[in-house]
Parts: sequence; structure tokens; C-alpha cells
Amino acid sequence: MAPFHTMPPDLQALLPLAPAAQRHLVATLRQEPDRYRRLLHNGLATYYGYRYGYQNSPCYRRTDVALEAQLLQTGLVLEDELLTHALDPAPIPLGLSQAEAATYLHELALDNPGVRHPVFPYLATAASRTALETTLLLETLWNEVVDDEVALLLVGLQGMMKAVVASHVWDECGYAKLSGFHTYWLRRLLDRLQAWERLVTYRQQVPWHTKVLSNTLNGLLWRSAYIFQKYGYFLITESWVAPHFRALLAGLDRVGLHHQDITVYFEAHCTIDPLHGAELVQGFAQQQPALPQHDIDDVLRGAHLAIAAGVMQWNLLLPYLSHLA
Repeated sequence: MAPFHTMPPDLQALLPLAPAAQRHLVATLRQEPDRYRRLLHNGLATYYGYRYGYQNSPCYRRTDVALEAQLLQTGLVLEDELLTHALDPAPIPLGLSQAEAATYLHELALDNPGVRHPVFPYLATAASRTALETTLLLETLWNEVVDDEVALLLVGLQGMMKAVVASHVWDECGYAKLSGFHTYWLRRLLDRLQAWERLVTYRQQVPWHTKVLSNTLNGLLWRSAYIFQKYGYFLITESWVAPHFRALLAGLDRVGLHHQDITVYFEAHCTIDPLHGAELVQGFAQQQPALPQHDIDDVLRGAHLAIAAGVMQWNLLLPYLSHLA
């Protein structure tokens, strides 16, 4: 990641305000949808860079209590805005038992608006080489920190649900072989495309709408209130990886981007992620002691949030990619 450069202007204006004033300003900006969404998603991206301690943090490897307090307060306000207003998930079915909810999640994971979004057939059959190369950069940005996100997913879970997530972390880390780290496969992709500098440049101009899914996941990961929602969210996003990557691989093959260094990450996940998705459903179904109703409902809410976030992101990604010659 490139070092932190500058704070987005609207975020900079928001930081010093009291929480009530921040909420009022953000609500006012709803009347300017593009500015509102840029503040929300670019602001949250800055906030999560700080929470993870990455190089793109405004406080990377240094302490600044005043700024960190502002970032924490502002991040909470923006998270609440995202999760309670900006997304519009479908209502969940109420009153399902744990077994009934597991069946529902299994079926939902196989077929939902995110699985069959038209951006993926477009990648397979019509996207230009430029659009597909841009998609590879975006996939790198989305997945370069997934090992840290999955590690954070562990926090607060217990029993079988924790066991299946722990197994996933071990998988992400290549079973302790560096060459098997999933992030190392992305390094091979960038090396083969000679895209390291291109990625650094693109990172500075990446559109806000490419951050919806990652921001929503992180909004759930960092708050104890959302321990079970984050599990449902991850269950859905793992389950649609394979069909999405099969479409991407078809597009890469169509334009001649089929070297193993480019495809290894996506081919491996076409095999790995259906197993992980099934394990996540099974871990939920076998969780003991049985979950109370509000925790069951939260898993379902997280699943519906994932679909809402994915559809929002891909609705805007499709025209963005289609304009890349």
C-alpha cells in the first residue's frame, strides 16, 4: 500500500465535529447522493486503514491521541450511517429455528441476486481486455487483506462456528507454507502483469463504489454487536466466489490472460470456497449450545446485508467497466 497521502476534504471537515453535528451533516449530505456516498465509503476506507494499522493509515506507526479519538468517533458515526441507512437489505424471515435457518442459508447461498448479477456474465462474454485487467486490480484490492479480515472474524465466536472460521484462516495462510498464502498468489498475478506501479496509481483513484462490500464487512467485524451478523455476511460472500470466479476465468481466457500466475488465485478458489461455504452453513447448523433466537436472526441479517451490499456495488461496477475500452 502507498503511504497515507491526504484526508478526503469532506472527511477532514467532519472529524472535529461533535457526534450529533456529524450525524446531522451526514444526513444533510443525503441530498447530494454522489458526495454522500464518497464521504461514506472513502471515509470508512480511511478509518479501516487506521483500525488495521496499515501503511495507508494517517497514524501509521505513530500515536496521535487527538486524531485517533476523532477517527474512532467519526468511524462509528459513518458505520452506523452505512448499516442503518445507506444499505437496504431485504427483511429476514422471522422465527426460524436453527435447523430451519441453516436450510434457508444453504438455499440462499446457492441462489440470490448477488450470485446471478449481470456483471459476471458481462465479464465472461463481453468485457474488454482493459476492463478485465481493471477487474484483476480490483480483485487484488478486495482480497489483499482478506487474511486479516478472516482472522478478525474469529473474535467473539465460539464452538463449531469458530472452528470453521479458524480452518479458513489456516487455509488463507497456506497451511504455514509461504508459497501457499493466498496473498502470495496475488503477488504472482501482479508480477506477471507487471502491475505493481499500476496498482499503486489505481489505488489513489479507485471509485468509492468498489468499496461497498469491504466497508460493510468491516463495519460488522469491528463491533461486538454484530458478532453473528458478520458470520452470516461472510457465509454468503464465500458462497458466491466460485460462480463469480468461473465467469472471470472465462473472460480472462477469452482475451488471452490465461497464464497460471494470473489464474492460480481464481482457479484455486473455485475449488476451495464451495467447501468453505458449506462448512460455514454446517458450523452454524451444528453450533452448541443452541443459539437464541436473536442470534439466529442476526446471522440471517448479516446474510441479507451481504446481498444488499453486493448488488449496490455491482450495479455501479457494471457501467464503470463497460466504459473501459
